[in-house]
Amino acid sequence: MKETLNKEVLFPVDKNEQESMQQLAEKLEELNAQKTAAPTAKETISDDFDVDAERLKTIEKCEAEMRELLQMMNINYDDLIRMDGKSVYSRAVSANPAVLQHVKNAQNPVLEAVKISLQFKPYAEFMEKYGQEPDEIFQNIKQEIADQNDKGQQKTATPSVTEIIEGSSFSGTPSIQKQTSKKQDIQTLADIFNK
Repeated sequence: MKETLNKEVLFPVDKNEQESMQQLAEKLEELNAQKTAAPTAKETISDDFDVDAERLKTIEKCEAEMRELLQMMNINYDDLIRMDGKSVYSRAVSANPAVLQHVKNAQNPVLEAVKISLQFKPYAEFMEKYGQEPDEIFQNIKQEIADQNDKGQQKTATPSVTEIIEGSSFSGTPSIQKQTSKKQDIQTLADIFNK
């Protein structure tokens, strides 16, 4: 790429544009060097517990298939199950250490680890947003509500018990009183067909 940029260009190029192209080429070479120099280590659930050689081969095969499957859904398997304290699987194990034993004893540990990760994801997002301790969660939710109210969003009024019974608070839900009044209006088929 540098060689191409160092050659004379057949059409006039602005000096700033030429410098930015040079910087872009240097960054591209840096990224390519990093990519080839340090390939990212693939994460495996077999690192988390002891397994025999035969089961290890099965796990590695399943992980390769799962990586491809999740790649099609734009999910990185390694990021999903990495035991770094930040990934969803890592948080699930932190919240309940028995998860590791459950995954180890599963018929398909890879599938079980992914299922646990995807099931725990909403909880992990909630804990990331609001915290883990009840007092912390309460304070964060209270603060969020206060912030929304400050932005001009008004709270919706809670319907009274009579409104709920009469059905006036739910426009799509007919009430019992409204249905009985309709039945009294229609008496015969002649009334329906105007005969």
